[in-house]
Amino acid sequence: MENKKTAVVYYTLQGYTEKLAYKIAEITNADLYKIELVKPYTILSSYTLGILHARRGVCPEIKNKIQNLDSYDTIFIGAPVWAFMLTPPINTFLKENNLAMKNVVPFCTHKGNFGSYFKNFKEKLPNSIISKYADFHNNTIVNEERVKEFIKESFDLK
Repeated sequence: MENKKTAVVYYTLQGYTEKLAYKIAEITNADLYKIELVKPYTILSSYTLGILHARRGVCPEIKNKIQNLDSYDTIFIGAPVWAFMLTPPINTFLKENNLAMKNVVPFCTHKGNFGSYFKNFKEKLPNSIISKYADFHNNTIVNEERVKEFIKESFDLK
């Protein structure tokens, strides 16, 4: 991790992914970016409109654009899983940012299983380097040892 610049980019709705993103940023000494929408989902709308958007690959407008992604060597990208798919804010982020040849490390939080989250993620970034990824059940995100192991594997540390 020495002399390499790392970012953690995340979308959260209920705070689970945010807790995990903060932990990853703390351990890796990374810059932290929270994706915010112009028209945010509520918990209720995430179960209705949000799931429909996730299934259709809708890309809602992001309020806070990240201007300097080119300066990062490694970018952790995380979000909750909606209907076993990428959340719409992550769809937008992946579509709007050129992550070709970047070391991208996806992670997700969920209440049951991650479904096709990582398959969809890789399909959207065919020119990125994605060697590691991890899913965290909402009940395990506070397991610091698991987070550290994920980071160690992501950076190929011994």
